Amino acid sequence: MKILNKRQIIALTKIKQPFLMIDKIENLIKLKSSVGLKNITKSSWFFKSHFINNPVMPGTLIEEAMLQTIVCTLYSSKKFNNKLCLITSSKTNFYRKIFEPSILRIKVKILK
Repeated sequence: MKILNKRQIIALTKIKQPFLMIDKIENLIKLKSSVGLKNITKSSWFFKSHFINNPVMPGTLIEEAMLQTIVCTLYSSKKFNNKLCLITSSKTNFYRKIFEPSILRIKVKILK
């Protein structure tokens, strides 16, 4: 199992701040599974602009974090090196709102 840091994630995905939604990838098994981590702080940019009186992390950004984790799981393989992948289907589950500092853990399993 492998770990990717933010620099490696940026190199793989070609996505940088502020739209990079993943800080670290753990337990990476190429083309199979991984865990993406995002450190959510009080100063996270989306809290300042999404539901000002009741800030939450937008579901679309949570979904983007999930997709970026999927892309890292695929792009870490030489099979997808320097190719553009289009994710056409994903099944997601949201367990709670993100409205306070925390660590978002995204578990990805590639089915096919």
